[in-house]
Amino acid sequence: MSKRQRMTPDAGVTGPKVNMEVTHSARSTFRRLAVLIGFLALAHGHAAPTQQSAFTDQALLTLGVDRLHHTGAGTAVAIPASPNGDTPALLSVITESKTDTAVVESNPIPIEPGRRYRIQAILNPVKASTETGICVWAREHEELGKRPLLPYPRTGVSARPVKPHEIGHWAVRSLTFTAKPNAHFLTARVSAAGAPAEIHLKSIRILDLERATQSPSPELAKLLRQMKKEARKHEPVLPRPLVFSRSQMKYGLDRNYMRRWIDRPLLVDRATRVPRTYVTPYASYRRIIDVVRQYGLDGLAFFPETKGRMGMFELTERAAPKGFSLLPEFIPTRDLAPKEELLRQALACPQAARINGKVLISSYVAGALPPAEWQTILGNLRRDVSRDFLFLPALTAGVRFKSDFQQGIPIAKEEIDTCKAYLRSYLDVCDGIYFNYAAALKREDRTFDEAFYRELFIPLYKSVLAEPAYHGKLLGLSAYHSHYNADLSLGLQEDGTKTLRNSLSAALDGSPDVVILPEWDEVNENTCIRPTAYNSFTSQRILRYHMNRIKGIPQCPQEADNASIPNLVISYRKVLTIGEKLAIELLNVPDGSAASGYRVAVSLADHLGNEAHRFDSVNLDPTKLEDRTLVVPTEKLAGYPAVIPTVTIEGYRDTPAMAFPRGLHHIQLRATWNWDYKYVKQPLRDLLHVQRASFTFAAAPGKDGVAQVQGSVVAPEPIALVEVLEDDDVVYAVDPKDEFGREGPEKMRVWVELRSLRSQQLKGTITIEGAPCEWRFSNVPLHQPAATAAVQDSKIELETPAFCHVRWIYAIVPRADAADARLVAQLGQNKIDVPLKRLLEHTIYSRTFLDGLTLTACDYWKQPDMPFHLARNTVSFSAPVKPEIATAQLHMRVTAISGRTFRSGPLLLPPPADDAAVDLPIYSDTTQQAVGVSIPASRVPGCVYDFTETYGDILHTDAGRPFWASLGGYIDTTSGRGGNGGGASATLFRFGTQDYPKDSRQTAPGWRTSDGVTCLEFDGIGNYILFPRETLPRRGPFTLTFEIHPKNTIKPQLLFAHRTKRVASLLLYLRDGKLGGAYYGERHATQTLNSDLQVPPGEWSRITVSYDHQTMRLAVDEQQATFPCSGPGLNIGPCVFGGFGTGGEWPDAPGNQWWFGGLLRSFRVRHAPAMD
Repeated sequence: MSKRQRMTPDAGVTGPKVNMEVTHSARSTFRRLAVLIGFLALAHGHAAPTQQSAFTDQALLTLGVDRLHHTGAGTAVAIPASPNGDTPALLSVITESKTDTAVVESNPIPIEPGRRYRIQAILNPVKASTETGICVWAREHEELGKRPLLPYPRTGVSARPVKPHEIGHWAVRSLTFTAKPNAHFLTARVSAAGAPAEIHLKSIRILDLERATQSPSPELAKLLRQMKKEARKHEPVLPRPLVFSRSQMKYGLDRNYMRRWIDRPLLVDRATRVPRTYVTPYASYRRIIDVVRQYGLDGLAFFPETKGRMGMFELTERAAPKGFSLLPEFIPTRDLAPKEELLRQALACPQAARINGKVLISSYVAGALPPAEWQTILGNLRRDVSRDFLFLPALTAGVRFKSDFQQGIPIAKEEIDTCKAYLRSYLDVCDGIYFNYAAALKREDRTFDEAFYRELFIPLYKSVLAEPAYHGKLLGLSAYHSHYNADLSLGLQEDGTKTLRNSLSAALDGSPDVVILPEWDEVNENTCIRPTAYNSFTSQRILRYHMNRIKGIPQCPQEADNASIPNLVISYRKVLTIGEKLAIELLNVPDGSAASGYRVAVSLADHLGNEAHRFDSVNLDPTKLEDRTLVVPTEKLAGYPAVIPTVTIEGYRDTPAMAFPRGLHHIQLRATWNWDYKYVKQPLRDLLHVQRASFTFAAAPGKDGVAQVQGSVVAPEPIALVEVLEDDDVVYAVDPKDEFGREGPEKMRVWVELRSLRSQQLKGTITIEGAPCEWRFSNVPLHQPAATAAVQDSKIELETPAFCHVRWIYAIVPRADAADARLVAQLGQNKIDVPLKRLLEHTIYSRTFLDGLTLTACDYWKQPDMPFHLARNTVSFSAPVKPEIATAQLHMRVTAISGRTFRSGPLLLPPPADDAAVDLPIYSDTTQQAVGVSIPASRVPGCVYDFTETYGDILHTDAGRPFWASLGGYIDTTSGRGGNGGGASATLFRFGTQDYPKDSRQTAPGWRTSDGVTCLEFDGIGNYILFPRETLPRRGPFTLTFEIHPKNTIKPQLLFAHRTKRVASLLLYLRDGKLGGAYYGERHATQTLNSDLQVPPGEWSRITVSYDHQTMRLAVDEQQATFPCSGPGLNIGPCVFGGFGTGGEWPDAPGNQWWFGGLLRSFRVRHAPAMD
């Protein structure tokens, strides 16, 4: 027998050699014969399973080449196993031109409908190019001999091309799919096409994923043991790792952080807001450097190539800090000039990070450029600038194994080998490898997966670096505090301090040369390592401990610490919904101040001081970095709208018991809704121990909703800020200058905001007619063009760009003159004319114009910007506030210049007199099922939207401003919160170009009257309503009801979606004239909601969706359909009514597909499951 042997379509590897030069017709015949032969083989029991699943006693089925056959397309040549058995039998699959296709498939095997399977082709592209595409197909059959069911699951187009590092190496092509409801047999198919190639196929593996997760995988355990054995040979280059935190540099202490984020820098200082040459002012940066040094960090990493940041070399050299370095990072662009400038600046900067005299340069998403391009870039830099630098490419290879590791699914050795080949391809041209995205390593519950980082990921990277060819090359790792955007998703949660501690300890234990902590100051994604209002100095204390440890420095208290208090951090979520677990983490951070253990007791009191719960006391060892986490199900606390932790410590350094009954942030317990998952983390040593403090109502809310609060504080050190917060949003700050007119009731404050979905230039005037006024302006958004404004008494001549960034103008008007005054804004052809009396009565008015331009005015009761530091120890105030929701909780926050913080207990608004309790089904994280609780009705939102033009293009509800919706605009405008840095996360249609039809210019539906009723008319092209976060609650039950009058039901139309870029929970649509949808639940559980409920065109229908954590009910008028459904939704985020996506024509239907055309005359969301 020859070594290679061609295969006929129906032959095994030992079949006869035949001429494969056949016609297309003959090949088609061969394909049909191959399928038929496979079916016949099964029917006659020849090497074929019965209709019982092939996986009855196993999760993995491996099909060697003797169980595969060539379909007749292209060429396949059998390669026998080597005589000694070192090499198994292979199948060489050959294509001879770019139009040639070679196909190999298995015989049909029995499977079970509805189960998840994975097909893996183990192959080696021995001769191939990047134009070669390899595709895995799943051909499902209902019965033997029947045609495959459509559509075929198959490899996505982007995943088919052969990668350069795969050529000549064993690799895996995978396809994961769920078997169709009527699928009973599977044929696994592998095809090669696109370019001349020779692919060696070893086997096809088919995994039953559900069975694979039911018991540990011996194959995975063996693979991990071998990889760890290889990794132990790795030796770091440096005696200890260099540790940096990546900084955006633009988020200085001078910036205005009001309204947009869920946290802000702790040490903000208005005095540092001075003219700057670069992205941040020097005074702010100098203070930041001092703080970084207190952490013990080696410095900050940053992106010099991005706008305004190259000058940070100059500012750092000017500050000349000792023990502080700048680590520059390349971004993945092909533009050589900024990289040359970066290298020259770094070489000239004494503070640039260096290893053995060479400047160290790391990177961001370096994998976006292939190794060959980096080789060219680095070669040019070494030729034209200097050879004295080292480059670390940031890679994420290996992250994809996380899900299989977590579920215990076998990972093929060839998959690991492919990943190693990828890492080698960068190591061959760079000076090491660096993993910068530890935030990706999260579990389904959004906590950090330390086991995966330690057991698989780090050993994977180290095993490659341990190879002799890469001796002396650098290893970079990363650690995170958290990573999530409160506008859009829950991402990687903080988990108290566990995410930071677990990711950092795993990284440091991996013996890297460099560790980078993304990010020092990224408020958009809540990754901040720096001190913040809610993290205090927690991260500093943890990192200082680790930096002292790896530097060999004895642990000791910080200079300003009161060492008679334990170095203890208390952490907990500040807002919870009933059903979640209330977890309080107590973390001891060793600092050498005590040697013997101590006891900590925690209790919870309500807002009146009555004890609500008491935890068992716990012991902590002051010599260990360790925590004790106390947990209570919130359904046991359902009767309390808020609880306040009290901490008592006994036995610390033989001192009397210490109690901390005040100063800690309260915990708000909401019935159904919440988008703020931020933890508050408070070191006891960083509490501001005030001598006296009070915060009370001087007057309860009147008919106009306005209340008067008063407070006072006497502190032992100078105070920076005293603020009043409503649900953690600053509504008032003590300001002796009264810069923003917040001190008394005699002034009205008018907020004017302009935004646009698509960028446009505006020119015109804004005028307060009939009253004098003072003007205030927003800071110019960073990197954005400045507006020009000429003030003429009560008039402004304005020229400004409008885009997603918030541009605001603030007018202070005597309240006595407001009743007869009006605001007139004329910007180009766009005009709003609104009496101030209307704003006093209704708070807000907005209009939406072409391309999503919104002009909004409101009676403003919040703090628009921070004042200057008070710099005194005693402060008292009295201020008017106007809560925006009946369940609002107000508290006073006192921040010392040092950063120490004190918080008062919460003030709650009086409940209504007839506040009867209601029975509410909630989902319990403790019992993993729906349970009933009794909740006062006032705590259960009921959003009944007012179909009236009183508010312009805002859909108002008495449920409160957090739920006010926008017709075609931005939800942070209507709700008054969120939006983040650019504001683009306050819309689903970023910049008007993503997921939005290009042919639509009118974003807002129009007001119309139909049968005497006010309605909204949707054009079916691009009109929509945006509802704020948690209008449809992620965790609460709900009943969604609306009335629609579709123009037609020919095209598919999205009615309602809780989503951002990704679906968050409920989708509801019309398709083929029927109501359908889906519910995306926690841990990616999905329930389809396709019904036979008809929604007729040209007439009114009432749509209802109700959810009680057990059943989802859909109704059209009186007809219903029910679906089993349980658990919270997948994510937080806004909701949209009207459509989503880029659209496109649909035959015989006007407008864009997936965009609703017709009328809407009512809309309501109640956070309870009753069907109206």
